[in-house]
Amino acid sequence: MSLRQAQAGASLLMVLMLLLATSMAALSAMTSALVNQHLATNMHALTQASMAAEWGGSELLGRELADSIPASEDQYPDCEALSLQSISLSPVSSSLGSSSQHGEASQTWSSDIAITPNGAVSYRYASCRYQGYKALMVMGSVRNGDTILARHFLIIRHAADGQYMWRDG
Repeated sequence: MSLRQAQAGASLLMVLMLLLATSMAALSAMTSALVNQHLATNMHALTQASMAAEWGGSELLGRELADSIPASEDQYPDCEALSLQSISLSPVSSSLGSSSQHGEASQTWSSDIAITPNGAVSYRYASCRYQGYKALMVMGSVRNGDTILARHFLIIRHAADGQYMWRDG
């Protein structure tokens, strides 16, 4: 084998090694960009869900919570427990729990109230008990078809001083 053929073989090997290194760097950059895109999409959906809950809360303030009303356990479920219960994904059927499972009346969420024209961003609400008083639990959600991408809960109650209390959940 001549010196020229050996150099050509070594050059080919070096070019293939550089091509492999460049390909690995490009693959790593694409993977990183894809992960960043997913994170940005999730953060956007979470922000939209939070804004939907705030929107719903502001629409419901004067309508549903006119007075500071003491609430007993048999009237309304606890707001914290309500946020942990599973919520039906169906916009029509939105019942939570059962009287035999939770020892209290079945709590029904309102139907979805769409904020966007396609209904992807919406909110629903339910009456509950927070710190011994009647409150509203508002859930903002972002959907892609039947899949919920993000949820955000908000609790609103009338305070003793005439102001409203908001608690993000």
